[in-house]
Amino acid sequence: MSAVSSCVDVVREQLARHRLGRCTWVGGSPRVRGRLWIHGPGDILVGDRVLFDASRAPIELYAWRGATIVVGDDTYVGGGCSLEATASIRIGARNRLEAFCRIMDNHFHPLVGDRNETPTPRPVALGDDVSLGPRTIVLAGASLPAGTWLPAGSVVNAPRRGPP
Repeated sequence: MSAVSSCVDVVREQLARHRLGRCTWVGGSPRVRGRLWIHGPGDILVGDRVLFDASRAPIELYAWRGATIVVGDDTYVGGGCSLEATASIRIGARNRLEAFCRIMDNHFHPLVGDRNETPTPRPVALGDDVSLGPRTIVLAGASLPAGTWLPAGSVVNAPRRGPP
């Protein structure tokens, strides 16, 4: 590796760290392309060699107070993705979240009854080597085992609790 390319890599990493500055912890060699929006007072932990590719659409990470978002090592997050946690979202290592995926651990209002009431959050967990196709939605309480592959437009909900 030449001295120039080494210097470019160092500058690129420092710029990525600057753009991830609101995160609680950032691992080695992060990469950010495009606009990355980081909101909320909660904790966001980013593993080693994570790529946020927002070159075509912004990516949004929102951790509410007391919430945690963990993005594992060697993970790719595509443009337009949105991760919103009121409690916990854990993404394992080597995951691939294609464009416009949405992951959230709360439905934010019930479908019936008082729509101003916020339901109890249910953590979301993605194992290692999970691949989510474009426009996939992972809802509160869902847990995907290692190696799961979901095609474009899939919606994953938690198993039902109690009688139907």
